[in-house]
Amino acid sequence: MDTVGKFMKWLRDETEAIKASEVKSPKEKVGKNEVVIGTLEDPDLRKLFTLRGLLAERAEAQMKEQLHQAIDGFGQKKEHDSSTCPGCAIRRTLEQMGVRHETINSMCWAGVRAELSDAATIQLSDAGGTIGIREDWQIVICEPEKAAPPSIIEVLSSHGFGFGFPG
Repeated sequence: MDTVGKFMKWLRDETEAIKASEVKSPKEKVGKNEVVIGTLEDPDLRKLFTLRGLLAERAEAQMKEQLHQAIDGFGQKKEHDSSTCPGCAIRRTLEQMGVRHETINSMCWAGVRAELSDAATIQLSDAGGTIGIREDWQIVICEPEKAAPPSIIEVLSSHGFGFGFPG
């Protein structure tokens, strides 16, 4: 199976594993400067949106575990070997998870935009804003900084994880 095929199988397996009870709309209410332009109805896109959050949660948990392993092994070797360095392993994991998350993120927002009516697409274009998802799966035009939850890299960086590990 080629790389794209492997990724698509992984994506299919991940979305199929999401239970209906795990698919929940964001809790954030529509802001006073936001305009509702539709509702996200597609159950597959709702799962994809949910997967974005699940990936961030998994990445944070895995990073914490690997960070503890890196701290436990810090200073035990005099020569650096990136194939066995716990800090380098953290960086590789973060990079791989970050790429997957960014890909899912792009797919999700492309799908949401594809669900918009022609009138909503025109309204979005005319407003020059970006889209976001709010409670009850409402699609809104919003200010750019309020559009999407932070990326996995932004989340992990805010918790002290990043690309600055020894290596």
